Amino acid sequence: GGPILSVNSLVAGQTASVEVSACTPGGRVFLAYSLTGGGPTSSSYGTLFLSPPYTVLNQRYANLAGLVIWNIPVPGNTSGTPVWLQALDVGSFTLTNGLARVVQ
Repeated sequence: GGPILSVNSLVAGQTASVEVSACTPGGRVFLAYSLTGGGPTSSSYGTLFLSPPYTVLNQRYANLAGLVIWNIPVPGNTSGTPVWLQALDVGSFTLTNGLARVVQ
């Protein structure tokens, strides 16, 4: 399988931990999110499970175990907001699974 995206504690006013595992060790990984839907949207990377407009966050580099973590502050006024997320492992040019979550 390819890289796997997971999200822990998506709570308004707190910090969400977004992890991508099974990435290319030392490789670049991009994370994107949409507040408008889960696609599908065609892209040069394959099918995105994000609807435009989507926002790409700062790239990170996977550690030697192939793990990347973003700690993202969730605005305090976002409880009940649906969000769709997906990441790209540039090293293998592979998209992760798409996730749909609701801010708690």
